[in-house]
Amino acid sequence: MFYKHIAPPHSTKGTIVCIHGNSSASSVFQSFAEKISDNYAVLLMDLPGHGSSKHEDSSPEDFYLKTICSQVLDLINSLEDEVILMGNSLGGNIAMEIAKDVKRLKGIIISSVAPLKHPLNLEEAMIPIEESRILFSENATASEIDAMAEKAVFDKNFADVIANHFIQTDPKVRTGIVASAIGMGQLTDEYEIFTKLHIPKIMVIGKNDPSMNMTYLEHIKNTCTPGSCQLIVLKNCGHYPALEQPEQMASITISMAEKVFR
Repeated sequence: MFYKHIAPPHSTKGTIVCIHGNSSASSVFQSFAEKISDNYAVLLMDLPGHGSSKHEDSSPEDFYLKTICSQVLDLINSLEDEVILMGNSLGGNIAMEIAKDVKRLKGIIISSVAPLKHPLNLEEAMIPIEESRILFSENATASEIDAMAEKAVFDKNFADVIANHFIQTDPKVRTGIVASAIGMGQLTDEYEIFTKLHIPKIMVIGKNDPSMNMTYLEHIKNTCTPGSCQLIVLKNCGHYPALEQPEQMASITISMAEKVFR
């Protein structure tokens, strides 16, 4: 798995671990990382089958959720540092799946994702978007990819970035994730995990993200221990807050880091 650990020019404590979503890439965090890396280390990774982690002769089994989570967890626990997990979309699911096993976890920020229950409550947690169905299929036409990318972002100038990441991703990623997370039940009870984590938690949603159910996220926030969880809505933002609003995401993250890193 390709990754880069960006260290600040001076010694400091704490690493922000950025985990991107399905058919995305670590570069969605690049502008965000540049805004915080003077003060905090940043770990960027391309998940298996994505970006620079793409390889030949793959099979859907290479991209089962538990396989990906295991690789991400091993990488994070190799750091001799306190950690804030930041996960976007599927990256948020992965962050929640591994949170209890991260050795020095001090906080978690998830964006454009809802903690799911067992049995799976997709209809309660998410709003189905026709254009996003290709994120769960190996096959997609150019027009379908463009439509998905346009729907995902508020600023359409970012649509090409999203479309290119999709095209660059191994198509077997999408069938592997669906088969394992939904068909094989590898997705755990994230609702239970997230609401009971005894660390600061932030959920970020783009006001223009059509897939997120605000009522459900409010319920999650209110279920957590009072004061332990924030729900932040970003204006002029779709499904990719770190890409679309990097300054605001940097501010949110630095505020948490200043409180949890000693």
